[in-house]
Amino acid sequence: MVEPSDAQRRGESHDGLERPRVPESPEARPLPRDEALWQVDERGFLSYVDGRFSELLATPVGELLGRRVLDFVDEGGRDALVACRERGGVVDLKLRGRGGAPFWAMVQVTPLNDAQGLHRGCIGHVTALGGPDSRERALRESEERFRTLVENVPGVVYLCRNDERFSMLYISRAIESLVGIPVAEFLEDRVSLGELMHPEDVEKVRRLVNAALLEKRQYVLEYRLRGASGTWLHIEEHGQGVFDEWGALRYLEGTLIDVTSRRQSEEERRQFGECLERSRKLESLAALAGGVAHDFNNLLVGVIGYADLALESVEESHPGREMMRRIRASALRATELTDQLLAYSGRGRFIVRAHDLNELLRSYLAALRTTAPGEVALRHELGERLPPIQADRTQLSQLVANLVSNAWESLEGRAGVVTLRSRAERLSPAQLGNLETASELDPGEYVVLEVEDNGPGIPSGLRRRIFDPFFTTKLTGRGLGLAAVLGIVRGHGAGIEVLSEKERGTRVRVCFPVAAQDGFEPRLPPSALTTLAGRTVLVVDDDEGVRSVAQLALTGAGVEVLLASHGQEALELFASRPSEVDLVVLDLSMPGIGGRDVCGAVHRLNPRARILLSSGFDEGVATVDFGPAELIGFLKKPYSPAELLERVTRSLGEEE
Repeated sequence: MVEPSDAQRRGESHDGLERPRVPESPEARPLPRDEALWQVDERGFLSYVDGRFSELLATPVGELLGRRVLDFVDEGGRDALVACRERGGVVDLKLRGRGGAPFWAMVQVTPLNDAQGLHRGCIGHVTALGGPDSRERALRESEERFRTLVENVPGVVYLCRNDERFSMLYISRAIESLVGIPVAEFLEDRVSLGELMHPEDVEKVRRLVNAALLEKRQYVLEYRLRGASGTWLHIEEHGQGVFDEWGALRYLEGTLIDVTSRRQSEEERRQFGECLERSRKLESLAALAGGVAHDFNNLLVGVIGYADLALESVEESHPGREMMRRIRASALRATELTDQLLAYSGRGRFIVRAHDLNELLRSYLAALRTTAPGEVALRHELGERLPPIQADRTQLSQLVANLVSNAWESLEGRAGVVTLRSRAERLSPAQLGNLETASELDPGEYVVLEVEDNGPGIPSGLRRRIFDPFFTTKLTGRGLGLAAVLGIVRGHGAGIEVLSEKERGTRVRVCFPVAAQDGFEPRLPPSALTTLAGRTVLVVDDDEGVRSVAQLALTGAGVEVLLASHGQEALELFASRPSEVDLVVLDLSMPGIGGRDVCGAVHRLNPRARILLSSGFDEGVATVDFGPAELIGFLKKPYSPAELLERVTRSLGEEE
């Protein structure tokens, strides 16, 4: 496009000079009917003209581009053209070219708006006119072309009254495929757009339209319309009011576009985004929970260890013994909290083996019945011949206990029934898509555990939060029950789904993949007692409390204890006495060089070295990166001095 000059922006003629006024001829120049096109930008400057428009004006294309279209319109028609630029319409104008000889033309103006509804210019379809007959014929032909154009544009074009029903003056045939109603029904006022709108949207549409009309601006609406199949379609409407010269509203005009597919895609993207954000949040919280549990277990080693050592150092009659016992008991109860945090983090597995779910459930039922409230009936419906699942017995016990206790607590003290079910199911990708999982599951055979109650159900607004840690609706409790369940489910590579209806209870489904093979279990030596006196043990742990308790316990048994607070120090100590160190008690998680790398380096220095791995995480998780020959055993934190001595004794009792 040729940019307009400053003179053009001031509305002066192209060469900057005032042109002499040419007297109007009483009759228009006799021309045969012909057609031409031009386009102007939002400021009214010509950005495109075709060759025929250049011929009609007897002006080269180069001199037209960048000029105001009003420069070529007789003064009496300029206001009419300006009025049509943004709302469109048909106007008769007297045009003149470089020679100054005027001619009549009918110009059909089509506004150009962007996706936001902002005016970006217009197109002029020029029909040069001769006498009155040719003008009428041209008008009819132009109307026919306009109708053909309208009937083939995407969406529905309409003219309607701004009445209670939005009664139609004109509507294109595209409405028939959209709502399944013939055009004649609308034009004869037997049905209206307002009647097809969703009842909840009608008032909003009316309010927005009237607000736009007061300001005489365009409006963009979105609402639901009953479609041909009876379902609700999402409609996007762009429209405006058409006013007469006195400012009175004549009618509304605009277009309707079916955006249902677009809205569905946007909703799917929104749900996926929410799911992804929720997954990231849960992963972050799981990492936090695992880290807190790890550090807390280190502290508990000190609390339990010092309490045990203190109990051994004082007589039975000492008044402080009872307080020491209570300190120890409180610390042991605290380990239950760390177990739940580890379960939520997905690191709460012990040794995973193939199990029969029914066998495990039957072993839990007696204990569950003894702890269930008296008004709650506990029933079971176990399927026959279930395939085995990969599971840790202790973690599965916690999962079932949490789900059952959560079910009977939902009854809020009323009489009710909690039912345990098991069965084998073949799950499709669609069914697996409804599960909360740590990773994508493959369709196929699953063993399903269900826990169902007939309580009041879970309010829809709370369902997305039930697995959040520390979220609870009970007056007491930590809100870790279902969070721990989710962690156990994720740790087992399973999926979980919660189905609930108001006043119809809640059903929780846990879907376990069928076992393929037994999980890895590190090699543990047989229990053997041996004297520890004269042995040398290297204790590697970044927590000073853990090192101190281990040193006191082992030194009391006659062990020479070497202490290292980090991996590099451990390797330096071991390298100085590689054949003298009988056992390395190695912490898994340390800053700098971690336990896994220390283990490898120690074995390179002495392939016969014995390493007892210690971690606040459970054995199945902690040992996953170690080979069977690398470890002599595993010691779970928090541990007592007695447990440390027993494990060290067993580890040193096996002869190579």
